[in-house]
Amino acid sequence: MPPVRSDGVARQLTPDELEKAAHNLERIDSYLAPRSRWTVSPAHLDTLASIRRSVSRLMKLMHTPSSTGPPAPTRDVRAAAPLDPAELDGDQLHGFASFLERLDRWLEASGAVPPTSGASELIARIVVSLQATGRALEELGAGPVPEAARPAAAAPA
Repeated sequence: MPPVRSDGVARQLTPDELEKAAHNLERIDSYLAPRSRWTVSPAHLDTLASIRRSVSRLMKLMHTPSSTGPPAPTRDVRAAAPLDPAELDGDQLHGFASFLERLDRWLEASGAVPPTSGASELIARIVVSLQATGRALEELGAGPVPEAARPAAAAPA
C-alpha cells in the first residue's frame, strides 16, 4: 500500500507499520551497539556515513510537532561479551543502509502522520532505537549525528 493516497494527501501510518519499523530499527541497534568498538573497513565508511545520514533524517521526522512529548527513555543495551576486535560485516551494513533509506523515503512521503491513538509507545521505541544507533555510529567513527537531529534539551524549570 503506498504511503500517500491517490489524492496526494498523506495517509495516517498504521500501528502495524510502525511496529514493523520499530522492530527493524531495534534489530539494527542491537547489531551495532555491542559492536560499536569494532573496526570498519575503509571500503565501508561510505555505507556507515549513509546510515548516519539516514538516522539523522529519521530523527528529524520523529521529532516533528506531531510527535512531541517527553524524550524517549534510554533502553538497556545488552553488553556484548569481550571480543577480539573484529570487522563489521559489509553486507549487513549495506542492508541496514538500504532499509533506512527506504524507511526515510516512506515516512517522508507519508508525512510521518502517526495513528490518532496507540502510537506513542511505538514512536518511543523508534526514537530509542535511532538514538542508540546514532551513539553506536558515533563510536564506530561515522561521526556524531548532527545536532539538528538530536532531541532538544529540556528547558530548565
